[in-house]
Amino acid sequence: MSAMHSHQKFDNVRLHIEYVDVTALRSEYRRTKKHSVRQIRKLATAINRVGFNVPILVDDTLAVVSGDARLDAAKMIGLAQVPIIRIAHLSE
Repeated sequence: MSAMHSHQKFDNVRLHIEYVDVTALRSEYRRTKKHSVRQIRKLATAINRVGFNVPILVDDTLAVVSGDARLDAAKMIGLAQVPIIRIAHLSE
């Protein structure tokens, strides 16, 4: 299959950023990477300084697929909501 044809099945997928309560997200479910408290603090400082610029990726049950550290940092600085992108169109 050519590269052009392999991308056609995702032509209708449009990313949509939503804001959800941090308490709605499930983080421990698939956590693959452990970040130190120091790393989380540095990330929290960056989010305070420049904002939350990279949304957290979640599945259709709001389980975090990518962005556990960003979620931890958001909780550390007391954010009530975080930006997410649902990627339910992808398989395991």
